[in-house]
Amino acid sequence: MSTLKVYLDQSAASRLINAQNTGKSDLFRALEQFQQASSIEVWSSPHNAIELAVWPDHDRRQAVSASLEELTAGRRVLPSHEFILLREMLELVDKAWPSEHVN
Repeated sequence: MSTLKVYLDQSAASRLINAQNTGKSDLFRALEQFQQASSIEVWSSPHNAIELAVWPDHDRRQAVSASLEELTAGRRVLPSHEFILLREMLELVDKAWPSEHVN
């Protein structure tokens, strides 16, 4: 049997940790088990990074990002211009609101 490639959209990625941000969810553990058995490969999308970048809850954003990185080992569906756009947007934000003026 060949390895299935599993793409995590943002709604699935947001459920990789539990609601209290204190640990991995059942979904994460199931995907991890399938991956360790070489049944699946987990992939993310550049959209995951963009959507995570604008989440207001910093702790949850960090926890989901770390979980996503752990499952995907940095794989993503395809290189994308969204990262260039995101970088340009963040540079614009930094110019308009330099970090030394932000509490």
